[in-house]
Amino acid sequence: MIFFFLALLPDKPSKLTVINITSESAGISWEDPANGGNNGLTGFRIKLMKSNTVILNTTIDKVNKYEIDNLTPNTTYKISVAAGNQKGFGEETITSFTTFGKALLPDKPSKLTVISITSESAGISWEDPANGGNNDLTGFWIKLTKNNTLILNTTIDKVNKYKIHNLNSNTTYEIFVAAGNQNGFGEGIITSFRTTSISTLGKSTGDTDDSSDGYIAGVVTLAVVVNVVLATLAYIIYRYRQLKSAIADYLGEETSAQITTMLKGKQPLKSVIADNLGEETSAQITALLNNGEERLKSAIADNLGEETSAQVTALLNNGEERLKSIIADNLGEEPSTDVTVLADNGRKVSKDINDNNPVQKQVPKVLFKKGQHCLIHKDDDHCEKVELLDIGYV
Repeated sequence: MIFFFLALLPDKPSKLTVINITSESAGISWEDPANGGNNGLTGFRIKLMKSNTVILNTTIDKVNKYEIDNLTPNTTYKISVAAGNQKGFGEETITSFTTFGKALLPDKPSKLTVISITSESAGISWEDPANGGNNDLTGFWIKLTKNNTLILNTTIDKVNKYKIHNLNSNTTYEIFVAAGNQNGFGEGIITSFRTTSISTLGKSTGDTDDSSDGYIAGVVTLAVVVNVVLATLAYIIYRYRQLKSAIADYLGEETSAQITTMLKGKQPLKSVIADNLGEETSAQITALLNNGEERLKSAIADNLGEETSAQVTALLNNGEERLKSIIADNLGEEPSTDVTVLADNGRKVSKDINDNNPVQKQVPKVLFKKGQHCLIHKDDDHCEKVELLDIGYV
């Protein structure tokens, strides 16, 4: 009689393979043993050795792969896997592998994010790869696709953001970013996004562009300016009403109404003066305001008589030559040649007479009062009669 006994422990796993070897990591996979012992498999034990030194010793559940990190570039490692059950772990399967040297190309960037999405544009940002290869990073490669069609293919300097324009609204896009060095570009990272719809106001729904802040600021500024203008107008109206009230209080309602009408240009100043001071006074004031001529005429008539007044009036109309003629007629040719009369708004200014004039010898350095002149010369040294005329002798 022959008796068969089942092994207590599992056989060793089969087809142990090292995959995805890089300069700093590797993956392993295997298959279950044909015989799991007299109990079912519960898991596996993994050991990693470098230079005959165990640097990893761990157990895992019943899975058939494992990732190893934090390896040293260009280094040989030995890896073993044993299957286990409730009785323990059986025989190991062993293999070895060597990590690569430092990668020539950069790893792929990380944390690729799409920001500021509108109906026509979007921004992207990302972080540098952990491993830039055996040379420093020089830039990035960006590709944009729509419906598997390449619509953007560009390279940029070493910056970590990019703005995409001229997009279609309510459309899905796929964006690709890869890091590069002097040896070329490494593996890329990919993500997708969808543009927003266009609102009825012409502004993209969900728009987060900075232009919205500028729009709001402009509206606020306009509102402030409008409020300032309205407040200023209200103040002017208030002061105008105060002025009308003050005039009414001090001058009465009737005079206030007349002044108000004058200020609006609906009633001439002359009319206002006539209404309040009478037609006669109004005419006098009007003549005085015009050029003072009427006042001058009155003063001459009062002092020299109507006839001489008419002559002086004619002089004012016709100029200096007429003045000389009138002086000659009234004072004689000889004094006339030595006298000059100036007119300035109806006023006469005293002028010097030649030192040879006999009257000058009679009253040296004496200024005759306003209007004085010598009517009759008794002789060369005496003036028999002095009459007022608007001429001064010095």
